[in-house]
Amino acid sequence: ILVMDLSKSENQHSAGRLLRRALHMLNELGGDCNWVLVDGGRALNTAINNANRERMENATTEGRVVIEIMKRVPLSYAL
Repeated sequence: ILVMDLSKSENQHSAGRLLRRALHMLNELGGDCNWVLVDGGRALNTAINNANRERMENATTEGRVVIEIMKRVPLSYAL
């Protein structure tokens, strides 16, 4: 899923809402998320950390195994 959001400002709340929506759409189709491409912004980084925490808490209460979402950085940012 490719998501692009244009807004006046970026924060962890709006990034989290977009991430939760994408995860929900994937789950509805029987899929899951293994990694997210991040651009170095702290909002998306925090949203991924929060999503991983929620996923782990839910997995513990439901007794299932969950894969943690990994962060991938574009090659241009790594140079």
